[in-house]
Amino acid sequence: MKKMKKFTALALTVILALGALTACGSTGNSGNEKDASVTPSAAAEAESTKEPTAEAAADPTEAATQDLVHVRFSAFNGITSAGLRYGLEKGIFKKAGVDLELVEVDDKIAALASNSTDMADVNTSQAIVAAHSGAAFKLVSSMFRTKGAFHLIANPSIKSIADLKGKKIGIAIKGSGLELTVLEILDQNGIKPGDVTLIANGAYQQAYASLVAGQVDATVIHEPFVTIGEKEGKAKLLALGWDYVPDLNTGVIVAGDKIISENPDAVKKVIQGYVDSYNYAKENWEDYIKWSAKYLNLDEEVVRSAYEREDVIWKNDPNIDLDSINKTQELQKKWGFQDEVFDVTPYVDLSFLPNK
Repeated sequence: MKKMKKFTALALTVILALGALTACGSTGNSGNEKDASVTPSAAAEAESTKEPTAEAAADPTEAATQDLVHVRFSAFNGITSAGLRYGLEKGIFKKAGVDLELVEVDDKIAALASNSTDMADVNTSQAIVAAHSGAAFKLVSSMFRTKGAFHLIANPSIKSIADLKGKKIGIAIKGSGLELTVLEILDQNGIKPGDVTLIANGAYQQAYASLVAGQVDATVIHEPFVTIGEKEGKAKLLALGWDYVPDLNTGVIVAGDKIISENPDAVKKVIQGYVDSYNYAKENWEDYIKWSAKYLNLDEEVVRSAYEREDVIWKNDPNIDLDSINKTQELQKKWGFQDEVFDVTPYVDLSFLPNK
């Protein structure tokens, strides 16, 4: 618990020093969720520099000697990309034939357009709207989960969703899938947007700090902050986002047109490495939890609880469900996040999936 208390105190210090939280998102049409996350601990960073372990590859000699294709990949941080980073450290991508370089960027779509990165994991809403607007990439795979791992938590004094009427609710980033999830949860419980005050309070640490500081009464948030809040007695879980918006597709992998045209085999290898990494994490569950605890700088108990809560939506199926994407568009149109529902098939290329 010491780690959690130190972490919370640090988050609060940073946020309160900046004063009132400002909206850190994009316009309603982008659906962009900023890549904020728990910062890896120094120990985790040190671990990441080690050579892959022998257990990671069935034939380490082969993995070390084969020609590797270099690919720049922009990944989410925190729990969302933990399996990818775990697989990278364990040599899974090298086994697939990829020298994967993780590239930190502020705007993944702009980075792909400027050829600053080759591939990225992107929230689906942002990807389909950008592709429809002419962005030079294709949706080539689903992430290890496509249902929104979003949770609505509140001050423990709030006992139910009905108690939120008249309260201040954090929507994370305006125009995002997080905000859409909040709107659907409220709407399905008879609460209209005008019945509450919606506040763009940031994601991850920012959102949790705003709840603890009393700047909002409830907020949509990612793990591990749900579990941290429960353990500290500072938050109560009111709703699981995927229970209310099961058709909201929230995660795809995209590849720039340049790498698709010049080295399509590299795209296929990255997807293979991605799928294998998450399978490897599941097969080495206890080690993955220990590794994640170091990466996230959290107690293993917290990491285990967070992972177990979301295990139900961990599918690791790279196929892109077009019906799900169309239903996502319908939800976005309902709440004014996009003007029309359009055909996404021109922007999707499933030829790179394993066994295709």
